[in-house]
Amino acid sequence: MLMLKIDSSSLICIIKLRLFDLFTRLYKEIIISPTVKKEVVDDGLSRGKPDAIVIHQHILQKRIQIHEPTNVIQDLNLGIGETEIISLSIEENCPCMLDDSKAQRIGIRLQVDLKSTPIFLLELLKNGYLDSQSYEFYIDEYGKMVNLSQNGVWFYKQVGSLIK
Repeated sequence: MLMLKIDSSSLICIIKLRLFDLFTRLYKEIIISPTVKKEVVDDGLSRGKPDAIVIHQHILQKRIQIHEPTNVIQDLNLGIGETEIISLSIEENCPCMLDDSKAQRIGIRLQVDLKSTPIFLLELLKNGYLDSQSYEFYIDEYGKMVNLSQNGVWFYKQVGSLIK
């Protein structure tokens, strides 16, 4: 299976949706950068965020690895975590998961193999890990989590209906 670099917001979504175990069925090596670890775990623990505890446990169990980029791309006008994840993806020639639309546009421009939480949900549906009803439930939950428009939720549900 694949290695995947993942940024803070995407990782938090996967944890909040309680889909990390299914995530590891599709992606055997889940990589974050030191900045993503700081944003999600260190800052999260200091603010009492339950997802920070879960993610920290996954790091301790080596289900999530931390890689330091050797050549961080400058001037992307993104957060440091997103910049490091895109840089790692390019360095190690593997996909990355970003849910921020600006980061996605830059990733596309740099020809990064880009994933997102909705794409991951579609992959779960396609590979039989979710049935159609569960897929729609998770798309609805994701939509609430990130304030996705009704049109966006509808679009992903329509795409899902084409897969099954």
